[in-house]
Amino acid sequence: MLLTIVRFDAPAEAPEDPVALIGKTAPAYQHIPGLRRKYFIGNAETVGGVYEWDSRQAAEAWFDADWQQRMASTYGQVPRVEHFDAPCLVDNVTGQVLLDPP
Repeated sequence: MLLTIVRFDAPAEAPEDPVALIGKTAPAYQHIPGLRRKYFIGNAETVGGVYEWDSRQAAEAWFDADWQQRMASTYGQVPRVEHFDAPCLVDNVTGQVLLDPP
């Protein structure tokens, strides 16, 4: 499993209703090949997402040059993208510890 953390500098002014904005954009992530989950994250300084992927190939296919150009034109900046292997998952909801999760 691969995790990707994407971070932008937060805009100087927050949108009127950031939850409504996320609600409008979230459905677009439901059909991305290889994407298991996306968490929208943010605080006063940084906004972005944490993505859980089936593979590095799926992540790299999504975060391509076209994606970077869309981010730059939409948000005025190219976000920082970091990929991390995730060899173990501790799931306190189900009570499981999964080594090398599928």
